[in-house]
Amino acid sequence: MLVYLKSPMGYTQIGPYRIYGRKFAYGIFGSTDIPRTIYSENQNILDEADYTKEWLEEKFNIEFPNVSFKLSKLHNLTNKQLIDIARGVGIKYIKNDKLNRKEKYAICRSIYNILVRN
Repeated sequence: MLVYLKSPMGYTQIGPYRIYGRKFAYGIFGSTDIPRTIYSENQNILDEADYTKEWLEEKFNIEFPNVSFKLSKLHNLTNKQLIDIARGVGIKYIKNDKLNRKEKYAICRSIYNILVRN
């Protein structure tokens, strides 16, 4: 899970992870990828960061649509964006571009699990 420190100019160490504020050193360090459990335990000092097209392309070595989202807002993406992201992260069982509510939820859950696991 990608996070920043809530204090924009600060940084902290949580276990083996050094987490920076958005503006620390002019933002050159970027967000930190940490496990969901650490985020849950330290939610009061951490902000969820956006997953961007660039981050996804670097992580999965495949081209993604121009998209930026927080994991907590993944369900707000359009069906086309969700399907493109799902196929990019390796989900192969999407049958068509029209998703009902249950299918959209299942795809969001699968994407979430892949991004948090990796």
